[in-house]
Amino acid sequence: MRARPALPLVVLALGLAGCGRDGDEEPREEDAVRATLTTYAKATARGDAARICRDVLATALVERIQRQGVTCGEAVQAGLTGVRDPRLRVESVQVDGTRATAQVRSTAAGQPPSQDTIRLVREKAGWRIAALGR
Repeated sequence: MRARPALPLVVLALGLAGCGRDGDEEPREEDAVRATLTTYAKATARGDAARICRDVLATALVERIQRQGVTCGEAVQAGLTGVRDPRLRVESVQVDGTRATAQVRSTAAGQPPSQDTIRLVREKAGWRIAALGR
């Protein structure tokens, strides 16, 4: 059996494309990306699938999940099942226009640590998680 990431990132395995923009604002953008990841980590720790779907996941990702015949909340809740004491540490963030990549380390009680890459996109409402890769 393959270990799953400590946080329910498997639901985020769909990729999205964004368009470029010059990098003048990267320090501020990096902080905004980190804020989204903090929101994600806190909502995960509380088991708040609705907040993850509403405030953290990219619109296109939510739509792709729903096209699979399941609500975003159901998919995220399934990923949260059995996760105890989850923690997410952001190791680095790289911003490139309307796209960003974060290298993270996640842990949870009883599960091996996981090193992951989270891809984010900037939407009107702010930075949103678009995909995960290992």
